[in-house]
Amino acid sequence: MNSYVPNNRRRVVSVLLVVSIGLVGAINTVPNTVDFEFQWVVNPFSVAGIFGLLYFMFDRFIWKWHLLRRLDIVTIPDLNGVWRGEIESSHDQDSQPLQASVVISQRWSKILVELETEESHSKSVAASFLTSCSLSPELVYAYVNEPKPKAQKSMEMHKGTARLAFTGQSLEGDYYTGRGRRTIGSIRLTRQDLVQKSGKS
Repeated sequence: MNSYVPNNRRRVVSVLLVVSIGLVGAINTVPNTVDFEFQWVVNPFSVAGIFGLLYFMFDRFIWKWHLLRRLDIVTIPDLNGVWRGEIESSHDQDSQPLQASVVISQRWSKILVELETEESHSKSVAASFLTSCSLSPELVYAYVNEPKPKAQKSMEMHKGTARLAFTGQSLEGDYYTGRGRRTIGSIRLTRQDLVQKSGKS
C-alpha cells in the first residue's frame, strides 16, 4: 500500500496521545484488589505502548467512524471497495470507452488503487488527498500500468497520474500518461456496494 500524510494528522496524534496518557493514569490508580498487578503490564509499555495500540486500531478501523468526520477529526473519505466504470482515452478518439474495474484498499494512512481493463492492469505507487482546495475531496495518485498478453502490440508498460473527485457515490476525473504512451483521458467510476444497496431497497 502507498503511504501518505493524512489531513489533520497532528490533531489525531494529539487526541490519541491524550487518551493514552489518560488510560495509563486510570490503570495506575486502579486499587490492587487482586494478586495480578496492573502496573506490571503497563510499566513496560507505558504511554508509548498504549499509544501504539490505539494508533494501530485507529489506522485500520476507528478512522471509518462517521462521528469523527462530523467532529472534523478525520477529513479524508473512505474509498474502500470495488468500483466500476468507463475510461475515455485520447489514444484512439474513435474507439468506444473502455470498461474498467477498480479495487481500492485503504487505511487512514495508506491506500492502494488497482485498476483493470480488458487490456491492462495498473497499481498506484504514490497517492495523496486534496480536501481543502475544492468542494469535493480529491484523490491524486501516480501509477504504473502493465499491458496484458492480449493487449495491442503498440501498448507498452508506462507510468501515469490520475486525479479523481469523490462525490459520495462516484469518482470522476482525468488522467495522463508519461513517456511511452503520452495520452490523456477521463475516468468515471461508481462504487458497487452502494449500487447493490440501492438496488435492494
